[in-house]
Amino acid sequence: MKKFISIVASLALCAVAFAQENGNRDAEGKIVRGPYTQASFFDNTFIEIQGGVSHISARDMGIGNLRIAPAAGVNLGKWFNPNFGLRLGWQGLSTTFKPVESSLNDVSPYNYTHADFLVNISNWFSGYKQTRVWDFVPYIHAGWVNTTVTGFNTLNKFGMGLGLYNKIRITDRVGLSLDIRTTAVDNLVMGENYCKYAEAKNGRDSFGEKLGYVSSALIGVNVNFGKAGWERVNPTVTASKGAAASGLNLGEYIGAAKKDAKLQALQAKADQVVASSKKSYEQAVAVYKKASEKVDADGNVLPTVYEGVDAELAKAYADMANFEECPDFTSMTRIEKATWDKSHKEILPEGWKKMKDAQKNQWILETIYAPAQNAIDEKEQAKHQLADARNEVKAAGKTCDEAIALSQTFVDDADRRLDANNNILAAAYPVDAALAQKYADIANTEACPDFTQMSKKQTRAWIKAHKDILPKEFKKLTAEQKNDWVVDNIYAAKFQAIADREAAAEELAKAQARKTVQLKNLEEANKSLDAIVESTGVGYFTIGKSVFNEKQLANWKKSIKAYDKTADYTVTGYADKETGTPALNAKLRKERSEYVAKLLKENGFTGTITPAPAAANEKFVNFPIWKNRSAVIK
Repeated sequence: MKKFISIVASLALCAVAFAQENGNRDAEGKIVRGPYTQASFFDNTFIEIQGGVSHISARDMGIGNLRIAPAAGVNLGKWFNPNFGLRLGWQGLSTTFKPVESSLNDVSPYNYTHADFLVNISNWFSGYKQTRVWDFVPYIHAGWVNTTVTGFNTLNKFGMGLGLYNKIRITDRVGLSLDIRTTAVDNLVMGENYCKYAEAKNGRDSFGEKLGYVSSALIGVNVNFGKAGWERVNPTVTASKGAAASGLNLGEYIGAAKKDAKLQALQAKADQVVASSKKSYEQAVAVYKKASEKVDADGNVLPTVYEGVDAELAKAYADMANFEECPDFTSMTRIEKATWDKSHKEILPEGWKKMKDAQKNQWILETIYAPAQNAIDEKEQAKHQLADARNEVKAAGKTCDEAIALSQTFVDDADRRLDANNNILAAAYPVDAALAQKYADIANTEACPDFTQMSKKQTRAWIKAHKDILPKEFKKLTAEQKNDWVVDNIYAAKFQAIADREAAAEELAKAQARKTVQLKNLEEANKSLDAIVESTGVGYFTIGKSVFNEKQLANWKKSIKAYDKTADYTVTGYADKETGTPALNAKLRKERSEYVAKLLKENGFTGTITPAPAAANEKFVNFPIWKNRSAVIK
């Protein structure tokens, strides 16, 4: 019994997962549930014929007691709603018992008249879906078991148990089933042969008041009579019953803004691009921070570049990379090599003197200068990645703006149909202007009538008062049809317009809130880039140029923000002596110092500004070389 309960529970859990399917959800992805209508008591009633096998088990049955016997069943059932039903039926035919050590081999008749309480967990957990192929329905059952036991007084015993009813849909009216159940019952009803065997072996008292089990697996065909399936209550009819002008049943309507597939897709896309651009920006910030742990704001490498090297030696490596040019031993004299070796002996490896010049060049490059250059390149790339991420955040604003604009069209449409007090305007009705105005006046000033609750006298009075707006056949309509006409033609327009206004305002607020988040993200991204200043008071030029381009000018303006505009300054212009002729470099140094001095005056500096070109061999930094194409404020 415990094993069977465990199997049923496991199958039930599988059923929950299996039942999660599309087709029974609304536009927002939520499971659609009742209420449901049922016109007749005989709707969703079914009859079922089953056939299969059964076996019995009980204490003292002896070795080899599992014997399969044929079984059949007939059921009459009804579903009271998509989740719960009741089934009455008969199951039986026979049981077979033959212990190995006994000569007994007989078949006993078996009858079980039962009632089953059915629970459709597929509908319960995932919502009703008429076209679902497979429904899982656990149930509990109880009834009376009857069999022939010659020589014993009791032929009928109460039985109960659990089952799993697998309902397979072929059409709305016809289906198949796989029904697995076990029944616990007093073991006296296991059959005449069992009782004789147990009595002969252990005495009659040995099996009294003990349980036996009848388990079965049946395949069946079921046919629905009456109406098959369920219909959800029509929200328009629900809204028409007793809805007052001051309290319309708006919960039954979904605003056009929420139903519009284009708007919902655009809102989802905007959410995605804002989130992804924020993520890209945060990743770029993390990469830049990590790169900054190896290279400072002036582009000089830090000792952390050299992993696996003790702190003192790493500091020496960093100083060499930052302030000395990479030596080329193949072009140095013997005296120059000896001098260099002596001044750098604390960083040189064992066997240095025995290395050939090419090997020394390779060691210096790979050990000191290559890691430094790689770190500088990584930080430069990280800076570009941060700029790209900022641009992605900025670009996300376009999608946000599109969502705002589309949401606004729904707001405008609702405003065209309603005034500020939610009174419907004649423009909402697709009829001629005079009739539309009458419809609007009724919807705004009168409660929605419910003809099913009105007397004939009240109905005649209402029709007479509104005869100029009613069709000729209105009098012949049933009360329900009158309700439907009034709601569909007069009140539904107001219900829907108010729902549309609320939905449009909600969607617009969502879009505007997202835009606020995007602008905040952009502000943070801009601040991150503003904080990246190569060196305070330093401006960098393109090779051969003495005027900033647009980007260089913007960075230079950031670099002077902290300066006192009333103080006196000297502007030193530098050139990269590794490129260009001496004459050209002299000209660039002079022009760069004068250009930046002029810019300072143009940007509100009132102190004395002195241009001072650097000497021919004077450098701003030794490494990297490109930073000598600069002008420095001191």
